[in-house]
Amino acid sequence: MWVRQYHPNMMVLALAFIVPATVYGTALLIGALIASVWARRNPQAFEMLGYAVAAGFMAGEGIGGVVNAIIQIVGVSGDVFGTQIGCPGDRC
Repeated sequence: MWVRQYHPNMMVLALAFIVPATVYGTALLIGALIASVWARRNPQAFEMLGYAVAAGFMAGEGIGGVVNAIIQIVGVSGDVFGTQIGCPGDRC
């Protein structure tokens, strides 16, 4: 029973095998770390607001994806008007 807390979430591992980009795994890691620190520092606030904040971030990601798709379709995306500043090896 003591190893239960160290057992990984199988859905997260499955996502890591399916999605070829590391940004999703990195976002999951950052979100889990923030949630862990928040739950330890203020468990009552985390219990009350944790799921709402997570749902808001997920909805924001979805809305941002729709806005990004619209901008791409209209033809004013970063591919057209963007720069290579901050891109490793000028390859973004």
